[in-house]
Amino acid sequence: MNFLDSLLLAVKSVWSSKTRAILTILGVMIGPAALVGMTSLFYSFANTVSQDLLASFPQNVITVDSPIQAYQLNDISHNPHVSEVLPYYQLEGYVRNSSGDLVQVQVLAVNLNEMEHVLPSVEINSSPSAFPVIGGYFTTHSSILNFGQQSYLYLTKGQDIYVILSNFQENFTSRLVVTGCVEKEVLVNLPGVNTGLIVPLSVGERLSPGEYSGALVVVSNSTFVKEVANTIKSYHLSILLPQQNPFADLSSFSTTYGLLFSGAAFIVAFFSILSTMYTSVVERTHDIGILMSLGFKRRDIMMSFAAEGVVLGVIGAVVGVVLGIGGVLAYFTYASSSFQLVYGTGIHGSIDISAVYLALISTVIIALVASIAPAYKASRLEPARAVRSIY
Repeated sequence: MNFLDSLLLAVKSVWSSKTRAILTILGVMIGPAALVGMTSLFYSFANTVSQDLLASFPQNVITVDSPIQAYQLNDISHNPHVSEVLPYYQLEGYVRNSSGDLVQVQVLAVNLNEMEHVLPSVEINSSPSAFPVIGGYFTTHSSILNFGQQSYLYLTKGQDIYVILSNFQENFTSRLVVTGCVEKEVLVNLPGVNTGLIVPLSVGERLSPGEYSGALVVVSNSTFVKEVANTIKSYHLSILLPQQNPFADLSSFSTTYGLLFSGAAFIVAFFSILSTMYTSVVERTHDIGILMSLGFKRRDIMMSFAAEGVVLGVIGAVVGVVLGIGGVLAYFTYASSSFQLVYGTGIHGSIDISAVYLALISTVIIALVASIAPAYKASRLEPARAVRSIY
C-alpha cells in the first residue's frame, strides 16, 4: 500500500465522520489562527513604528546635544564628509495663554528653511512671514496640561501671543503672531517641534551670541557617520548617533511573540487530534480486522491512521491561517482611520509570511506526532480478535 492509497483512505475516513472531523478541525485551527493573528498584529504595529522612526530622523544626521562654540561649528562644517551643519538654540521661556496665565514653554530657535531641508519629516503649515513663529504639533493640536501651574498652552494659527525669553545677560520680550504649526508628530530629539514653539535663529543669537545649544550635522554618506562622529567627539562634545531600527530582526521577534501566546492553542490541537484518532481506532476495530484479513500489513494500517491525523491537521492549519490573515486585515481596515486621527499616522495590516509557514508546518508536525500513538495501537491489533469485536 503506497502513500497515495493511504491518503485516499484517510480522506474517506474523515468524510465518513464529518461531525467529529469538524469538531477536531475547530480545535486544531485555533493554534495557527492565533499564531498568524498575534504575530501579524505585532508585526504591523512594529513595522509602522519602525518606518516612522527611520523616516523622522535620517540615518546620516548626527545630533550634537551639548553647547557648541561657533569656531567648533565652523571646523566641523569644513569636514570633507559633512554636507551641512544646522545649529540651534534650546531656550526656556513663558507664553501668556488665553486665560492670561504665563505658561512655561520650550522654544527652539533655528533656521526654519534649513531645518525643513535637513529633517523633511517635519511638516510645517505656515503663512509667509519675515519672522515665522511655529507652534509645535501638540501645542497647536491639543491642550498640553502643565500640572505644576494648573494651566495650559494651546495655540492656533494667527493667534497673538506674548513671549518672554531670557538668559543670565539678556531678555527677549515681544508680542508675536503664530504664523504656522507642525502638522505631524515626529520622533526627533528637538524641543519645540512637538511641544512648544519654533522661532528664528536670530532670537537665540541675540540671547546667546557665539555659543549654540547644539547642532545637526548632515553627513554626505551614512557610511562615514562613525568617522565624523569621532571627529566631533574630539572637541569633547556630546553626540547622538542616528537612531537605529529597534525592530531590525522584526520577523523572528514577532514570531516568537506569537508562539508564546499561541502555545496553549497548539496544545489543544494536539489533544484534539489525539483523542479523535483514539476514538477512531476504537470505532473501526472491526474494520481493521477485516483489512488485515484481506492482506493489509501492520505498516499499511499504521500509515493510513497517521495520514488521517495529518489530513485533519492540514485542513485545520489552512482554515486557521486564512482566519488569522482575514482577522488582521479586517481589524486594521476598521482601525486605521482611528490611528490616523489619534496618532497622525495610519497603520496598515501586514502579514508576517514566516509566521504563516511556521503555523502550517507546526500544525502538520503536531498532527503527525499526535497520530503516531493511535496509529501504532491500530497496527498492533490481532486480526482474529479485531474481526470479532463489535463497537
